[in-house]
Amino acid sequence: MFIIRTFIHSCSHHAWGLDNLRAPEASQLSEKQEILHKSGNEEQEDVRKTIKKLPKSHQKLVKSYKFKFQKNNTLNGDHDHIGENDEDKKIITVCAPWNYGREFTLLHEIGHLVWTHFMTDALKDQWKKAYEEAEMLKKDRQNPEEIFCHAYAATFSQRPPMAYYKPKWVKLIKTIN
Repeated sequence: MFIIRTFIHSCSHHAWGLDNLRAPEASQLSEKQEILHKSGNEEQEDVRKTIKKLPKSHQKLVKSYKFKFQKNNTLNGDHDHIGENDEDKKIITVCAPWNYGREFTLLHEIGHLVWTHFMTDALKDQWKKAYEEAEMLKKDRQNPEEIFCHAYAATFSQRPPMAYYKPKWVKLIKTIN
């Protein structure tokens, strides 16, 4: 099984995919279910809007994925991670971390897919050079893929952490197809 978990120091579950976004009619739900129904639709719309910002080839990577949201700061049963990408089951799970928004965390997980499916050796070399020039090795002791995923998320996030939003990185990331 191939699972990528996002490690960042520091629910109720909704799971759904882009292809099956039909929900039951609100009139068929109890009061408690109606609250979850409304929040699920809001999350669905937020994910749709976020994915629309990505290049078409990146959107295709997640077309068959389901998205699962958890309410805690870290993943249930795993206090060291805030996101998980299970490529075998085609599920991206995101919690509600204190330090980063869900959009950033979701985009970070998609960044792992982009790294795996689009980053050639030549692009990885370009990336390594770009982040070494930014002296990220001294500041952030994570591996090149993790820093790439942070930068990928910052590139497409509505409110990016500025530590990972570098014009040179954005330019490189936007060329990856």
